[in-house]
Amino acid sequence: MLLRFCCFLVLWNASAIAQTVDGSVVDSASGIGIAGAKVELIQGDERVYSVSADPQGNFRLEKVKEGSYTVRFSSPDHFRELNFRFQVIAGTNPAKLEGRLLPLGRIAGHVMDSKGTPLPNARLEVVSETMHLFARTDSNGKFNLHHYLVPGNYSLSAIPPVGLKPPAPEQDSGRVLGWVRTYYPGAADAQTAANILLRPGGQLLDIEIRQSAEHFSIPTERLPQR
Repeated sequence: MLLRFCCFLVLWNASAIAQTVDGSVVDSASGIGIAGAKVELIQGDERVYSVSADPQGNFRLEKVKEGSYTVRFSSPDHFRELNFRFQVIAGTNPAKLEGRLLPLGRIAGHVMDSKGTPLPNARLEVVSETMHLFARTDSNGKFNLHHYLVPGNYSLSAIPPVGLKPPAPEQDSGRVLGWVRTYYPGAADAQTAANILLRPGGQLLDIEIRQSAEHFSIPTERLPQR
């Protein structure tokens, strides 16, 4: 009888200092739960509890010890991680949490020369008020920008790959042409380019940049003075 009573006390003490933490992780643009979102409880620099959200974005952590925690929500398709602190108090109602993550956008398309031939290994530069990214086209001249693209206005430009054969000279004048940095959709001057507006979770999948060519002046050799 005494042993049974002692076991009851041990179990009662364990439950008295533990609590349930549950809640949901949702897409801040749509309000839909994020399946598989990661939920972590951190103390100091150590992750002490971790769980993945179910297909509806709901999660539940059992037997969380009393104390102060930082909760971290994350998802590969959403911007960074959302962190905040909260307190677990034993003997009260379960702690309820909600994480709202900003969905990342995606910009994809291809880079071609003036005749419509795909340009492999062209360098892309993506600039907004908050970020500056670089990428390259694949062997088919295609690119896919889907990391860290938060909502905003983007400037997108393409730099021709090293060693690209120069375009043929102008037929009428015979002037030499050379490839130059080209801003979406096909401008050699950034002032005349078009910005790309990306909304939360926006998918712009058929962006096309036509590489521009400009005249190159060839300096003449200075003749010696007599």
